[in-house]
Amino acid sequence: MELVDGDFPVESVGGEFTVELVSGDFRMELMGGSFPVELVGGDFPMELVDGDFPVELVGGGFPVELVSGDFPHGASGW
Repeated sequence: MELVDGDFPVESVGGEFTVELVSGDFRMELMGGSFPVELVGGDFPMELVDGDFPVELVGGGFPVELVSGDFPHGASGW
């Protein structure tokens, strides 16, 4: 899944999701499964619940809540 520009409320439930979010306003809720996530630019309120979430956050404002599971993540451009 690749989301580019604009306003993207995204809810992903179950399964395996590779997600790239580029620019804009992205509210995401990821529940269950494996989620490699890259967020680039913009405002990203995120809630990650359960599972395996490698997360890279680059630039912008990122309120991130990680609940349960394995969460290697790095943040830059704050």
